[in-house]
Amino acid sequence: MLTIVIPKLNEEEYLPGLLNSIKEQNYNDLEIIVSDAGSNDRTLEIAKNYGCRIVKGGLPSVGKNNGARQAKGDVIIFMDADMKLNKDELKDALKEFKARNLDVATSQLRSLEKGFFGEIVLHLFYNFPITALENIIPHGVGFIAIKKKLFDNLNGFDEKVILAEDIDLIRRAAKKSKFGILRNTKPFYSLRRFEKEGWIKAFVKYFISEIYSLIFGPDRKQKIKFRFNHYKEK
Repeated sequence: MLTIVIPKLNEEEYLPGLLNSIKEQNYNDLEIIVSDAGSNDRTLEIAKNYGCRIVKGGLPSVGKNNGARQAKGDVIIFMDADMKLNKDELKDALKEFKARNLDVATSQLRSLEKGFFGEIVLHLFYNFPITALENIIPHGVGFIAIKKKLFDNLNGFDEKVILAEDIDLIRRAAKKSKFGILRNTKPFYSLRRFEKEGWIKAFVKYFISEIYSLIFGPDRKQKIKFRFNHYKEK
C-alpha cells in the first residue's frame, strides 16, 4: 500500500487540484492523509469530501510526522498542497522506485503556473543541479518518496529544523540507504512563494540556506529568517 501525506493550512484554492490529480491516477492501493494546521477556510471540508484521513498538523515537519505516524503504507510520499500529478505519475514513480531498488527518492519539478519563465527557472536552478549532484549532494523538495521502515528508523523529520526539513531528511536517509532522482516523475509545483516574496530575495535566501546547511548543518536556530507561508510558528 502507498500513503500520500499532505501538510496544509488554508489551501482551499490549491488542494482540489492536487486531490483531483491523485484520484485520476491509475493506482488504487493508496490512502491520503492530510495534516491540517488549523485551517479556517474550506480545506477541511474539501479533504473530507475526497475521503482523506485528517490528522492534526502544525509547521510542515510536524504535520508530515503526524501524518506518517498514521500511515498504513510501506511507502510514503510527501507532497505539498499546491502540487499536481501528471497522468499515471504515481504508477511510473513507484515502478522506477522499485526497479532501481531505491529507499528514498525525489523528482524534478515543472511549474504549476503557465509560462516559460517558471520552467526555465526550475530547470536552471533546481532540476539540473539536483540531478547533476544526485550522488554528491542529495537534495529535494515538494515530492519525496521514502520507505516507511526507513522513515521510522530515522525518527522522521527533525522538528527542530527551521528551514529545509525535507532536504535534511533526504540527506540523513541517503547516508543509510539508497537515494535517487526519479527520471520518469515530474509533478507540477507552484512557484507562488517566489512570486510573493520576490524572485531575487527568495533565491538569495535559499542559496544562503543551502550554503549554511552544507557548512554548519541544518538550521535549528532560525539563523536565516523564513516565513512559513501562513503556518503559525510555535
